[in-house]
Amino acid sequence: ADVEYTEDEEVQFNVEIKDDDNDPLTYQWVLDNRTIGTERVLYHYFNYSTEGRYSLTFNASDGKETVKREWNLKITKKNRSPKIEHVPIIVNEGENVKLVLPKTDEDGDPILYGYSQPLSRGGEWQTNFNDAGNYHLKINATDGELTTSGVVDINVLDVDRSPTGTSLTEEVIFE
Repeated sequence: ADVEYTEDEEVQFNVEIKDDDNDPLTYQWVLDNRTIGTERVLYHYFNYSTEGRYSLTFNASDGKETVKREWNLKITKKNRSPKIEHVPIIVNEGENVKLVLPKTDEDGDPILYGYSQPLSRGGEWQTNFNDAGNYHLKINATDGELTTSGVVDINVLDVDRSPTGTSLTEEVIFE
């Protein structure tokens, strides 16, 4: 049977062993043909890229004889929340704001986003000449299992507009 652990987990492996002759013992922990420890007790961290099956072997030797124990390990994926990392945006009134965010999270899961107004469902906003100001807009990101909330800062700069009118008139004053 497999012994199961999850990514992002530190595991302690401990074997109780003694030599009847009280000879000094040497130890070796081997994970898929690679030595990962030489103490009786082993601490091993399974990081986020270790999903899969492994063979773990423990060898203890008194120099004359060797005792060997083997386990089959199954490391399962641990889902990580999507991250919202966005630099502040500065635009002029009348310009379009478009958030460019990752399509997948660091686990490779697709991300769906939700935005507060005035951002559209697609993360866009066509500013107009009355939108000058600083905005702190909420964003939600989900991979279908975990959800993260964050804020994007958007600064819409005031733009001076040319005076408008339909016609110019000239007025002459006689004194």
